[in-house]
Amino acid sequence: MTAKSYAEFEEALASLQANVDLSRVSESQLRAQLVLYASVGRSREQLRMISILEELGARKVLSGPESLELAWLYSRNWRWADAVVLFRRILENEPDNIQAHASLVEAAVRRPQLDERTVQDVAKSVSQLVLRAPESLRTLACQVQWLDHQGKSEESESLIDRKSTRLNSSHLVISYAVFCLKK
Repeated sequence: MTAKSYAEFEEALASLQANVDLSRVSESQLRAQLVLYASVGRSREQLRMISILEELGARKVLSGPESLELAWLYSRNWRWADAVVLFRRILENEPDNIQAHASLVEAAVRRPQLDERTVQDVAKSVSQLVLRAPESLRTLACQVQWLDHQGKSEESESLIDRKSTRLNSSHLVISYAVFCLKK
């Protein structure tokens, strides 16, 4: 860490402790605060991260990865409608974004029920993952979780068996896929 970035880190910490109005905090300080809050990861800090990311969005300086983080935070903090809107916007602008497709699937399978449009969006994201990253463990996990979410446990188990044979996967890979199935 350079002296300048460490000084910014200390300023961000001081502004955190002072509970300064976010509109008065510099962009670099806001991002430093995000790093601090992310390291803690509790619900209260996640809500503060949402506020910071929304402030960056209001300033029109929210990066792609930050947009994805905001969508994920929305999904984890009772703001599913906001999460879906943001996931859709991200994927509309970046249809090849594998991280966004996977994050949408992972967030959606945590929901007990999904509206028809979201079901279609998630199914499309699973298809995109299979198309763009067929050998990825995350793709397999998303496929398994989505099939299980739809009540297709036998298909998900069959998928794990087929993939493990075809990919000659390690025990760890199979264990992870089974873990995802049981979640």
